[in-house]
Amino acid sequence: MGFGNKQILTSRVLDADEFLNSVDTDKLAEIDAEVSDLIYQKTGYEIPDDPASAPGMLRGIWADIVLFKIIRWQYKVSEDEIKRRTILKDDAMSLLNNLETGKSQLKSSTVEMVKVSGTKRIITP
Repeated sequence: MGFGNKQILTSRVLDADEFLNSVDTDKLAEIDAEVSDLIYQKTGYEIPDDPASAPGMLRGIWADIVLFKIIRWQYKVSEDEIKRRTILKDDAMSLLNNLETGKSQLKSSTVEMVKVSGTKRIITP
């Protein structure tokens, strides 16, 4: 997968088991490729081999758009859930467009651990 995986998706739905049972793996792979390519086109950020290495902001954008796009291939998606996913997708697309135009900046999610006098301190760039 590109900027995300099933674990990231299931963390964003209320019933993870029901979600996993209702998602076609081939369709999910197709949508993953489409959304990952969209993120690459808008941000220039290379599609990672491991989603964990992608910035958290891009993983969140990926998940919100994929969850919206997969609705039509799922069964038993409530009207409230469809509305929720639509709002999340709209927000994700807005953020993605802001990244493309430079209105928003992609922040590094790297954290550096250093040892100072026997204690650990976290330094963020």
